[in-house]
Amino acid sequence: MPYHIDIEPLTLSVKAESGDNLLEILQKAGVQIEAECGGQGTCETCAALILDGLCEIEGRKVDEGVIKTCRASVCADLRLKITDYRPYAGGTDFSVLPLEKLHLTPPGKFSPLSIVKSVKIDQSSLKENESDWGRLTRAAGLNDTAQCSLSVLQRLPQIIRENDGKTIVILSGFESEEKVIDLRAGDYIANYGIACDLGTTTVALHLVDLADGRIISTVSDYNGQIICGADIISRIIYAGKAGKLAELRDKVLNTVNSLIEKSVNEHNISREIITAAVFAGNTTMTHLFLGLDPAHIRLSPYVPAVKNLPVLTAAELNLSLNPQAPVFCSPAVGSYVGGDITAGVSVVELLENQGGIRLFLDVGTNGELVMLGDKWMMGCACSAGPAFEGTGISCGMRADKGAVDSVKIDADAEKIELKVIGGESAKGICGSGLIELTAELFRNGIIDRGGKFSAKSFAHKIKGEGSAKKFVLLDAAENPSGQEISISERDLANLIRAKAAIFSALRLILKMTKINFNHIEKFYIAGGFGRNLNIESAQKIGMLPNLPLKRFAYIGNSSLTGAYLALLYHQQRKNLHKIANNITYLDLSSIPDYMDEYMAALFLPHTDSKLFD
Repeated sequence: MPYHIDIEPLTLSVKAESGDNLLEILQKAGVQIEAECGGQGTCETCAALILDGLCEIEGRKVDEGVIKTCRASVCADLRLKITDYRPYAGGTDFSVLPLEKLHLTPPGKFSPLSIVKSVKIDQSSLKENESDWGRLTRAAGLNDTAQCSLSVLQRLPQIIRENDGKTIVILSGFESEEKVIDLRAGDYIANYGIACDLGTTTVALHLVDLADGRIISTVSDYNGQIICGADIISRIIYAGKAGKLAELRDKVLNTVNSLIEKSVNEHNISREIITAAVFAGNTTMTHLFLGLDPAHIRLSPYVPAVKNLPVLTAAELNLSLNPQAPVFCSPAVGSYVGGDITAGVSVVELLENQGGIRLFLDVGTNGELVMLGDKWMMGCACSAGPAFEGTGISCGMRADKGAVDSVKIDADAEKIELKVIGGESAKGICGSGLIELTAELFRNGIIDRGGKFSAKSFAHKIKGEGSAKKFVLLDAAENPSGQEISISERDLANLIRAKAAIFSALRLILKMTKINFNHIEKFYIAGGFGRNLNIESAQKIGMLPNLPLKRFAYIGNSSLTGAYLALLYHQQRKNLHKIANNITYLDLSSIPDYMDEYMAALFLPHTDSKLFD
């Protein structure tokens, strides 16, 4: 007999069978409830309050209190309230910078991943009795080894006779092969492609006119997988459960296809004339997108299923594009330095006025670093966690409208100033806001070097006990959004661990290359949180080195930019493979010094304060 599960505040009711996992029931019903740990029971983000009825947890009947839904199973009718329900909502990815701001040098001649040729095919006759395919390849200038799909061959006879032989031929732009993607009768057709950043938290997509490289639209949304785990390790663990790999693939595929749908609907474009795609993502995200088992990414010796992917088709991936559209994925360096970083480094190499020692840092749910010399590159990755994306923080959110991205505290006047993206009422705090808030709390003596509250002022703003003790920036009553905006000692501990992971990785890569911070001529920061990052605040808490501010530059979503360039330039596609092969990958987990560096960085700003003088 099915039971009824009623869910507040959604006024939603679903049916479930005895023994069904409660978190899975909620997720199948479309409830955007987080499970940052991937359903392992090690966090509290999937919490719900029992209002009526009961459930079973580890063989024990529970009929009251707050429960972890990932550990609960159905055994009776149940009415629940999601204790902190904040559904994800798509919007603009503010980390996508206009290309003209980057001053990029084009990587070779314009040569998109698919191209259109208008040809006139001779009609057959008793004297001209070459096959239809033969006349097509001759008119298009293709050789005898040119390829096409069966569906193209099946439509070929009709198409070349529809308009007196005038035919549009859409070809793959790969120089290593000649392949007819599609045919159309006539003498003109628009041709589009997509470039996509497969982020762990956010997926961002450009719709691009392949005739001239114009970006027609840019759209983004939360990655649908986020409810199954906040970071890649949680998702790898989740993927190991029966049927969950397919579920994760479906979730990210649905996210991508919904963004494509949004783009084509806004511009009244047929999906059939989107004939090429380039994707860039970390190694785990690429595996999950393709439905590849990611288990061995986190198991020694940390070997992914693939680093350099063959060109696939949209039909193979169930993408809402022309079925024969070639799909190129940016190659990975290793298990934790993926195609998003390869794409980002390619952007750094194309920036004007290059030379000397450069450092590239991409911070999101993961933290990846690459140091570039004139003829060498070394890269590593660190487990920063999702704090910089606003996840795992009680009032955290991504850098979207309503996010607090800047905080100023005047202890003498007991005054707090907040800046909110979009000028709206505050809904939460994004990564850059968290860093500035932490720096301001430390600068004003409200927290000590360990991130514990030790207020000499603003005592009335500190509430709660233990790790739940919090500093309230805005009471719910004084905030038009009706939400309290605060930061707890638990939040501060998460942020300190994240900044420690970044700085200790920086220190270690410098040791390995025998370079000191002063040798770095340019420090490039990518990723969503860096858009409004206050460099001085990041230095104050010990996340970034104490270099002159003019050496830092923000380059936005470099993964998406690198994918966009690969969509338009054959040389860029070659460059991505060259970069992936040339980066020396440093596995921090195998280096004993890393843990020592990490432990030393778990203070504000560091145990060695001279590093930040």
